[in-house]
Amino acid sequence: KNIDMVQYAGEGIKSFYLLFWNEIPSNIKTIEDLKNRENNTICVEPSTPSEYFLAQPQFESITKKPIGKVVDMVMEIKYGKSLCAILEPLIVQGLIKKNPEIKTLRVPLPPAFQILGIGIGLKKNSTLTPHVTQSIANLKADGTLAMLENKWGISGEQS
Repeated sequence: KNIDMVQYAGEGIKSFYLLFWNEIPSNIKTIEDLKNRENNTICVEPSTPSEYFLAQPQFESITKKPIGKVVDMVMEIKYGKSLCAILEPLIVQGLIKKNPEIKTLRVPLPPAFQILGIGIGLKKNSTLTPHVTQSIANLKADGTLAMLENKWGISGEQS
């Protein structure tokens, strides 16, 4: 309400994914199903949106295991030390290419946890807003933003 936001990169994130090794247990259809399991340890990367999402009171009964490296999360689920891991869509895409044994379950995010891409915040109704908007449009039109998104890994389907 207090700023103008000019979006310039990324498609946004409207869901996370739970990653399982080889198969998703038949009694797990949603993240809520983890709450009633005895073995409900989920690997989560510290200080990430997925960790903040799991900090909600309704997930209190799920055991969270902070792991700083994605490769270590994969080892955790592969060798049964954790039931699953939770990650953002773009990371999952690369992991599945390298590890076809990974099975995923989509976790839709409520609006408060959705990430709307990367943007520039400006004072509300600033005279700069139209200039920044046009500059971003020019960078999109000439392919510069697409090249940078590709280089830094922020492009791709993010639902």
